[in-house]
Amino acid sequence: MKVKSGALTLAVALACLHAATAAAQQKKPLLPSGYPTKPIRILVSNAPAGGLDIITRAIAAKLSERIGTSVVVDNQGGASGSIALNSIAGSTPDGYNILSTGGTTLINAVFGRFERDIRQTLVPVGQMSSSYYYFVVPATLPVGSFKEFVAYAKARPGKLSYGSNGVGSVIHLGMEMVEAGVGLDMEHIPYKGSGQTNIDLAAGRLASGIVSISGLI
Repeated sequence: MKVKSGALTLAVALACLHAATAAAQQKKPLLPSGYPTKPIRILVSNAPAGGLDIITRAIAAKLSERIGTSVVVDNQGGASGSIALNSIAGSTPDGYNILSTGGTTLINAVFGRFERDIRQTLVPVGQMSSSYYYFVVPATLPVGSFKEFVAYAKARPGKLSYGSNGVGSVIHLGMEMVEAGVGLDMEHIPYKGSGQTNIDLAAGRLASGIVSISGLI
């Protein structure tokens, strides 16, 4: 894939994160004595092989070494993070079930797409990473700059596609911003996670997409 342009920032996600953090500061649950006494499960809201999955597995491995307890990563991607969120929300709040998610969950919470209020059902534990997002195209696409891509896409309205890790995800909204900003008409193809999206991008089955820097590693 060829990296074409710079970073994407979504203020709405940051605002929602701030609200969730403020709520967490008002409610600080205590862990049971002797914790942990059994394996810890981390649910990832995306499919395997994506940036979130890679980061989570690296942290899970180090966490397991540090606390001397098995830390299992469980991918439950799909539905823009709601599958994993509903699963974690229905579990016992004992510190043995942790959700690993990104901006998509926060964005969907803003639009009221979850049955539960995440400010009441989830408590932020910590930030794992921050990342830039890049607009990319397959190396086989006959363009050498973002300007050339815009011209190429405008000459083929409705014929080019881009992928994301779900409807309403950070990547989906980012591509909508790109389309609206330069006047493009492209087809959106949602996936369960960025791993398969990146594979199809590299193979030329998608014409473009937005990926995090961790997804390019």
